[in-house]
Amino acid sequence: QQQQPQQQQQQPHQQRDFFVTVADPPIRTSMRSPAPFFASETACVTADLLVGRPLLEQLPNHSFEGRAFCSVGKDGLAAGLVAAMLGARVALVSERRHLQDVNHNVRLYTRDAFDYTQTKSRCIAAVASGPGQPPGSLCATSLCEQLGTAPPLDFVLLTASTLTVLTTALTGLPVDGLGYGRQRMERQLYFDGISLEDLLAELVPPGAHTKVLLVCDRESCGDSVLEEDYSSESSDSDCSDRLRLHDRIYNRVEGLPRWLVLPPEWLSRPFAAATQKASVFWLERRRDVLRARRREPLGQ
Repeated sequence: QQQQPQQQQQQPHQQRDFFVTVADPPIRTSMRSPAPFFASETACVTADLLVGRPLLEQLPNHSFEGRAFCSVGKDGLAAGLVAAMLGARVALVSERRHLQDVNHNVRLYTRDAFDYTQTKSRCIAAVASGPGQPPGSLCATSLCEQLGTAPPLDFVLLTASTLTVLTTALTGLPVDGLGYGRQRMERQLYFDGISLEDLLAELVPPGAHTKVLLVCDRESCGDSVLEEDYSSESSDSDCSDRLRLHDRIYNRVEGLPRWLVLPPEWLSRPFAAATQKASVFWLERRRDVLRARRREPLGQ
């Protein structure tokens, strides 16, 4: 499978078109040809974002060159290769079952002698996630060590298509002092058995100036999932419920899928480069947003 994003940098040596080649896992069935795996529509849309002017203008020097970049999941593989072609040092966090195929793509990339952008980085590593991995193997410090650069990571890329939802039934607190509980449903997002909250905590330590981009393809935004029943009668002392309720309202306003409930510590901010095929969001820590606002001079 091939992807051919257009390079739009202003610098002369980066005004060249280029492509990256990705190889899907071997077909293990005699049925008709399956849909693209590493070159899915979401993967192509995500890779194209990285070469667009709107995103590059958010980066220092408008370039990925020398940046520590981390993509998560199969739909981030192509984007990771594009970032490496643009000069980034890239960590490809992969589900363990896909690690062999991701490593195959890394070898294909590094063996290719062509440097279409004249900034091609060969510093690229595939890192397994999931149960059985050493503690801290996905932390920013460990990934940066593998990339030969100082922490923290400069950029983390997530796709909603690689996240799964775990729904847990909870017994609600007493209502109106009658002692009767109300059942509620709590959802948490996971990547390969790791909660999104824990994954973000590993990749983005508090205070790190890491940019986190979340790409939600239209299929993931289908929103066929019913909403939880958050009642105004819930106890005010249940602070976590109130935080989740705030996130539900915030997510609905900002356009996140209803099932995509961010961890309480995180907020989303729309990225202007949303396309017809995907919605794109920056993820930011609440405390970092509040700290930045406190530093703003009065009157701004």
